[in-house]
Amino acid sequence: MIGDIPLYLVDNNALFRFPPAMRTSNEFRRVVRLPSEVIHEAGQYATRYDLSPLEYRPTPTVLRHLKVVMNQVPTDGFELIDLYAGEGAADPLLVACALDAAKQRSQLLVGEVYTVVSDDIAVREACERHQVRWMSAADFAEELSQKHSD
Repeated sequence: MIGDIPLYLVDNNALFRFPPAMRTSNEFRRVVRLPSEVIHEAGQYATRYDLSPLEYRPTPTVLRHLKVVMNQVPTDGFELIDLYAGEGAADPLLVACALDAAKQRSQLLVGEVYTVVSDDIAVREACERHQVRWMSAADFAEELSQKHSD
């Protein structure tokens, strides 16, 4: 909608495909949010690149949305999250944060509109199941560079 503020929830698989200069740019830091688990998975890089100010915090409403996302994951499905292997814990949280933001946006005349940025097929499929917009890391990088050059 006109006047909405486009923001992006970025997955780790996308985050570290961007060059350090992009990750530390003012424009990147202005439009990117990272679910807590993405920051946790980033490990030492979270401190090096000061990612904590970009955190999208897990509120009770985010956790309610996470429950909705997880209810759509088959019990034998390990594509979106594989807790046994310790992988993908941030993936459903990306979708839950986007759903949370969409709910908040629906109650406002103008607000933040989030797109998930991920190169993970399971994340993209989860986004589509929950009608959440997504884009690839390459598309995000191109969009950000176009905005930066304007």
